[in-house]
Amino acid sequence: MQILHTTKLDSQVYQDALAIRKAVFVQEQHVSLADEIDQNEAQACHFVGYLAQHPIATARLLPINPTTYHIQRVTIIRA
Repeated sequence: MQILHTTKLDSQVYQDALAIRKAVFVQEQHVSLADEIDQNEAQACHFVGYLAQHPIATARLLPINPTTYHIQRVTIIRA
């Protein structure tokens, strides 16, 4: 598995993370899109795991202060 990360919301990695989150949290778990995509997107570091170049997992790391981070939005594609 290859794991890439980004803080740029216009990157392909972020778009892949967002696609996974929408599929799992919004479509499967019925979380509202407004709750899923929040005001912290630009401050977070977004991670995506790729298997055979297909995005299958994601997580978001949100800085709380210079030494503390909150791990959020962790999920894997069902298939």
